[in-house]
Amino acid sequence: MDIMGRKEKETRNNMGFYTFIMEYDGGTYISQDRSGLETIKEVLISWAKDLDISVIEGVDENGRKDLLEDISDESNNPGLLRGLENIWCTSAIINKKFAIINIIKTSEA
Repeated sequence: MDIMGRKEKETRNNMGFYTFIMEYDGGTYISQDRSGLETIKEVLISWAKDLDISVIEGVDENGRKDLLEDISDESNNPGLLRGLENIWCTSAIINKKFAIINIIKTSEA
């Protein structure tokens, strides 16, 4: 996977439908959300706040707190994947374990 080594473009999004793919502790977790927020970082944070953590083995509200802290950090911005449109990648540490999160804007609403 080739991730651009630059900060997230603060691109203004229209209302969009997003697919989130999170790899964590040997599992793959996929969910979707509709959002009209302006930046991909805002979309990501909104998703994490609403994420059904009951389906993620070993993650509780403390894990959600870890996730939100990491993705909210000013230095942790989703990176656009090189050569692709509307696909970003970021990472977080949840309960001392690495998570990688891919975000795909799958359509305009």
